[in-house]
Amino acid sequence: MFLNRSLFAAALLAATGSAFAAPQESVTFLNVDSNACSGCSQNTVLTHTFTGGYAVGAVRIVGSLTEVNTGTFASEARILVTPPVGTPFVVQASVTTGWTGTLVVAEFVHPTNGGITDAAGTWSFRFYESFDDTADFLVDARWDTVTLTLDDQAEPTITTLTGPGNYTEVEPNDWTYVGNRIAAMAPGETITGNTTGTATVTPGATSSDNYLVTTTTAPAGIYKNQLAITTTGTAGHTGTIRGLVQALQEASTSFTLPGMIARYSDSYRTGQAQQTSATTTTPARMNQWYSFGKGETVEYRVTGGTATTADYVATFSRVAVSPTVVANTLTAGPVTIARGTGNTTTVDMWLYDSNFNAIANAGNEASNTLTRNLGPGTYYLAVSNANTANNQATPSDSATRTGIVLRTPDMIANSSTTVVANMNMAFTHGGGVEQATGTKAAAYDIAWYQFSVAAPVNPGGFGSATPSTVNVQATTKLAVQVTLADGSPNNITSVVVDATALGLSNAYALNDSGANGDVTANDGIWSADAVVALNAPALGAQSLPFTVTDAQSRTGNGTINVNIVDLITGTCCVAGVPQVSTRRNCELTLGGTYAGDGTGSYTGGTVVNSTDVPRTITDNATQTSTLTSTDAGTISRVQVEVRMNHTWVGDLNMSISNGTRTVTLFNRPGVGVAASTVGFNVDLLNTGFYVFGDGFANFWDAAQARVTPGNLPPGEFAPVANTADNTLSSLADFAGDPIAGTWTLTVSDGAGGDTGAIVEWRLRFNPVTPCTPTNPACNPADVATEGSAQPFIDGPDGFITGTDFDVFVQAFFQEVRRPEPSGPYIADLTNGDGSGGPDGFITGSDFDFFIVKFFEGCP
Repeated sequence: MFLNRSLFAAALLAATGSAFAAPQESVTFLNVDSNACSGCSQNTVLTHTFTGGYAVGAVRIVGSLTEVNTGTFASEARILVTPPVGTPFVVQASVTTGWTGTLVVAEFVHPTNGGITDAAGTWSFRFYESFDDTADFLVDARWDTVTLTLDDQAEPTITTLTGPGNYTEVEPNDWTYVGNRIAAMAPGETITGNTTGTATVTPGATSSDNYLVTTTTAPAGIYKNQLAITTTGTAGHTGTIRGLVQALQEASTSFTLPGMIARYSDSYRTGQAQQTSATTTTPARMNQWYSFGKGETVEYRVTGGTATTADYVATFSRVAVSPTVVANTLTAGPVTIARGTGNTTTVDMWLYDSNFNAIANAGNEASNTLTRNLGPGTYYLAVSNANTANNQATPSDSATRTGIVLRTPDMIANSSTTVVANMNMAFTHGGGVEQATGTKAAAYDIAWYQFSVAAPVNPGGFGSATPSTVNVQATTKLAVQVTLADGSPNNITSVVVDATALGLSNAYALNDSGANGDVTANDGIWSADAVVALNAPALGAQSLPFTVTDAQSRTGNGTINVNIVDLITGTCCVAGVPQVSTRRNCELTLGGTYAGDGTGSYTGGTVVNSTDVPRTITDNATQTSTLTSTDAGTISRVQVEVRMNHTWVGDLNMSISNGTRTVTLFNRPGVGVAASTVGFNVDLLNTGFYVFGDGFANFWDAAQARVTPGNLPPGEFAPVANTADNTLSSLADFAGDPIAGTWTLTVSDGAGGDTGAIVEWRLRFNPVTPCTPTNPACNPADVATEGSAQPFIDGPDGFITGTDFDVFVQAFFQEVRRPEPSGPYIADLTNGDGSGGPDGFITGSDFDFFIVKFFEGCP
């Protein structure tokens, strides 16, 4: 909950919200689509060159916005404004989810300090959606007309209150930018005012009282500041510290704008309450923030009610805070800060340097862990429960990024009155883990820690595996980010990993050459790709020790954590009987022959692909896609194979029809379970084919088992007909029907809020078990089936023909695998010396070997 902006007191005074001069220049655009995430190629980006010669204080927007997709909200329409100079900022078209036909937004205050001094130059306007309700090629909303007008501005009337001792409010001070200024408030001094309301438009007795309070300087350190309200009359005043709301973070990496707010009128001018005083605090009705003796400015507001007719007095106090000192020095390099022993509270945190400056991007909200590279020096950590905020943008690795932040620098505040007895923190570094104890003893408190970081005495490193969870026979990148010995040059000579847990060498060498699996040469990250062996000793979490050695023969050690799984399945032939298994289980446990990843229990047959795709699945609508088969045969068995995506599978009904009969593949899974009307909240993923065939695992059961994990990966499933009791349907209903004809896949969406798409689909007619090949190869050059619609899958056929030559040449140059999606290479026939079986590589030896065998023909 941190905003990436430094608005000092002077900038706050210069900004404005209501007192504008006449409009200067404007531009009108017609028929502008608002579509897709920020930075997506479907965005409409328009430009206009303004003459300028005046300062810009606001952008006014008036327009007619039409809903195109019925699932979208007006509030999701956004415009990224990029001025000729300065920081881009986002404006939000509406704060409502409804549609009025015409949306009028009065003004947007520009976010940069002091505004833009001259409007001259080319401005860019990117129209997009904060949430893309449809596939990117479909439009969410459309601006029929939109006019953007640049205004200059006049400074509002601002009163600086005189002191010292007591500062008495002067109207108008009903909103932030006309708030009374206090230039140097010292501990023990007070503010006196009177309010019986909360208004921010009309000054007077019923309006809020706003103050820009700059405190006196103090020696560098950490200070707890309070403003506590008392009155001689009826208690009921409320104090707030004002802040801003961060905008939703967009999905695009190139156009993410952390810390930008949706600038709809009053939100920016009046601010949002980051902290609200409570009657339960000690003292009651106090507000609290932390600062560093730099003469910081806090935005403070007091509101009242009809009974608070007597004056209020807000008394300022300040006390020094001593941080908890972490006992041992940390080693420079990556440092992970996380909750310590017994701390189960969801925390926000921010890291400060030795001068008490907030370190850019060194905070975290709700993820409970922060990892950053730290050099030698002294650091301070602020940590508390939510919401803890300064004026920095919440970094992208936080769990949430949309909370209220402060507008002014060099202060931090917590909004919660909850006391937390255990605010312990742990600091993990190259030298181990350091634990430090702390607490949040009272409302709005923040726990502070001080720690030191020094260069390492010996070389070392921080290990990682990407991905950290890896399947047997899949590849993970082992990497070590090295740390150097104190005072030594960058002279690491080797990094080796004991990879025996992966079934590899106990001295598996990493490198920093930019080759052999390393990404960038000489970047201090030593890495190499490692393929987990089929016979890796054990599955599960493994810790791989590594050793770093430098030119002075000094060494350091660490570990790489990796989780080995065995999840990818295919057909395992055991004594001629097919079953679905992993290769590891098939070969090492069952003693079978593995037919390849993703093969299922059946393969081959006649495959017909639909060309009537992709098809978007929209809310409360039915989508169909067809394919036409011309095969003259009849059906003995058929499989339906669909690649699709959709959130919330409980919305969907899917069926297949040949015009004569229809079979349901699944029907709103979960509807009817425990009286549910919405079904299972499980997502379908576009990462492979969902294969429907008789004899496979029940689709309904598989979906129900994935409700907690949240998604159902592609696989093989038996079709299910009934929504309430998961009664199976059967594709055997098509047995005896002709293969030829038009087949229709129908998907109906029965609820709102979740959409998806049919990406591709196909029918596999009369597949066979790979355990009993009908056409054994006559020699290694027999790689394809003559006349087959898919010779890459159906070969060999016992004959050597031109089809074999064509398939081999294509497979050689395109490195085609069989069977799909990750079986052996078709063109891999021999090893490097031209003898023996395949070796996992496609080389000239394979080509030479094929030519010889091709001209030998079949016996």
